[in-house]
Amino acid sequence: MRNFRNKLLFLFLLLLLATVRIFGQSNPMLERFSVSKFGLKVYITWTIVQGSTCDGIKIYRSGNGTDFIEIGKIYGVCGNIAEPQNYDFTDINPIKNKVNYYRLEFGTGNFSQDVSIVIIDTEDKGYQLSPQPANTEINIHFYNKTKQETQLYIFDEMGKEVLNTIGRDDFFIVNTAHLPSGFYTFLISAIGNTSSLHGKLMVQH
Repeated sequence: MRNFRNKLLFLFLLLLLATVRIFGQSNPMLERFSVSKFGLKVYITWTIVQGSTCDGIKIYRSGNGTDFIEIGKIYGVCGNIAEPQNYDFTDINPIKNKVNYYRLEFGTGNFSQDVSIVIIDTEDKGYQLSPQPANTEINIHFYNKTKQETQLYIFDEMGKEVLNTIGRDDFFIVNTAHLPSGFYTFLISAIGNTSSLHGKLMVQH
């Protein structure tokens, strides 16, 4: 009788584990899913909640939010019925100067929500302009990893200052709707530092 009960208990546990695993494969739940810049690479991290499991994870990337390609895979059982599980993946070749969209697939056909990040390559000139020529707005991206306070100056073709602003990000968003069409020179300088960055931009209405 005791052996029979033990067998029943063993079968029940097997059924329970199978049910948990099937549930996890069809509906893994994310506690966290985020992307961050690491130079010109993208560092992707996520956490699968306790109790959810799946059979393998695929990582996808898209440059338009619609057409995704697989860029990586984690094999084997993922997640854990006893505790949350953390994962990470580094995209060493993201699409530069565009929005990169990422999503995860757990098992087969079960996708996460999308997350996105912009990767700007400023290595050639030290800056990147978007769009160019500008109409109502322009983004000036530059290297400022330490978030140092910087000052942006924009001058017209006659050398007259038309804009002066301060920020701590690695970009400036400039309203150009009020500026006449033409070429402009910009200067970005670190406050308290003699180093500076300069270039030209075009406004066209």
